[in-house]
Amino acid sequence: MCIPISRFQSYYISVMDERDYTGYLDTNHAHKLLKEYQQREGIHLEQLMSESFLSEGDNEKYEKSDIKNRDHVFHKFMKKIAACQEQILRYSWDGQPLFITCPPSSMNKVVPVCPTCGSNRVFEFQLMPALVTMLKSVDADLSVEFGTVIIYTCQRSCWPANHQNPLEEFIFIQEDPDQQLFK
Repeated sequence: MCIPISRFQSYYISVMDERDYTGYLDTNHAHKLLKEYQQREGIHLEQLMSESFLSEGDNEKYEKSDIKNRDHVFHKFMKKIAACQEQILRYSWDGQPLFITCPPSSMNKVVPVCPTCGSNRVFEFQLMPALVTMLKSVDADLSVEFGTVIIYTCQRSCWPANHQNPLEEFIFIQEDPDQQLFK
């Protein structure tokens, strides 16, 4: 049985090491400009903002969402990608994936061993949510939705001699946490 494979438009991927982004969101200049503006205009921004969060009718203060009431895994995910939200791929062979929702408690049991050599599989890379908007099918009107796709590969990187076909790896897919809202 021949299954048609959809092809997607190809893109050049610019690669940056995540450590290069450390300190990338340097806001010192913005804070300096804000301070100059406040002094020049005689405005205290914190007071102005707190007043704007008051409800006109019943004087209720704006509720700040507390992290204890939110999804810690999703918050960690968003905080980690904040420096480069347009990233489409994270690579870290034998590193740790960045989950978008809470993974199964027995994740090490979910990932099977390599069927070729029997070694454990390790995290190698993951596809990020920003990739979804870039995927454009060349062959058909195909839509792809995911939160993140995590790929685990053989720890030994085994490759049998004279083997021409790609080896099977393990893919763990997490839905976009908001996907249920669109169904």
